[in-house]
Amino acid sequence: MGGWTDPGEEPGAGGAGGGGTGSGGGGSDAAGGGGTGSGGGGSDAAGGGGTGGSATAECVGPIEFIDPTLEATVRKYVAKPEGPLLPADVASLEFVQVSSREIYSLSGIECLRSLTQLSIGGDRLEDLSPLRSLTGLRSLNLWGGQVSNLSPLRSLTELRSLGLGGHQIVDLAPLRSLIRLEELNLSNTSISDVTALGSLTSLSELSLYKNPVSDISPLRSLSRLHTLKLGYFPISTLSPLSDLKALVQLVVFDAEISDISPLSTLTELRYVLLGRNRISDASPLASLSFLDLLDLSDNSVSDLTPFVANPDFSPGARVYVIQNPIDCADQASNIAALEARGAQFFSDCM
Repeated sequence: MGGWTDPGEEPGAGGAGGGGTGSGGGGSDAAGGGGTGSGGGGSDAAGGGGTGGSATAECVGPIEFIDPTLEATVRKYVAKPEGPLLPADVASLEFVQVSSREIYSLSGIECLRSLTQLSIGGDRLEDLSPLRSLTGLRSLNLWGGQVSNLSPLRSLTELRSLGLGGHQIVDLAPLRSLIRLEELNLSNTSISDVTALGSLTSLSELSLYKNPVSDISPLRSLSRLHTLKLGYFPISTLSPLSDLKALVQLVVFDAEISDISPLSTLTELRYVLLGRNRISDASPLASLSFLDLLDLSDNSVSDLTPFVANPDFSPGARVYVIQNPIDCADQASNIAALEARGAQFFSDCM
């Protein structure tokens, strides 16, 4: 029996919380850079950040789309399958979702000025400049493309939810201005420096799965975070998380964590998934009294005594310690004591 597994999502699909699923029977997988590089500095350089063109043009005549799938979707939303598509036709359109992955151009969408929610996927999508004028957007989900330049998003300061999973992003500096962001998905991109995220202090949900990030210290300022999803990259310390007192859900899957003591004071934690790490001492988590789910599958935990020693340890909690070096005979009394309190222990001793 494998560890607990959240259904997961395609990276970027379904909004900022998407994560992606991982392999392996022992671990668990949940629901799923600053700097001043050329893509995020003061100027909007080539590659999707330039000024001019259709992204800033006035929409006074028929709207012209380059991508036929995008045009067909918009026509369906406004119930106008034929004829010139005029700005008046889309004046009240607030929501567009394109399920196809074939989108390659957003040209024309700049005329949908009333949009507040937009969800689009496209394996060939590169240029975000048509989004620059959509300053009323509150939710933007762009999944699975080739976007590298986020400069056009700098003006979208009303955004509350942003999903960019699966793109080829390196520089996060253009996101610094999005101070109202509450949900952000950057899973499965190319970012290594998350310095820019430190200014997004309204964030409550953040997903950074599958990125070459080694330093998460900029996250220590995100005091409103209640959901944080990390993993599939070489993070070795959780120390920057010790001040995130609002955390309810934490996922650090398939990393290099051995010391979980920084989590011992995070008393709001309810869901902690730490499968596939190097943890041998589980006592910092045994001190928490309100856990609903704890996954330590595929680690090096051998002693369950710390859980028994805390009489208030999470009655009713589900605890996964599959693929750990537990001596079943030696730990049988501990497992029985915990189950008698209402906890559910899943181990190789079952």
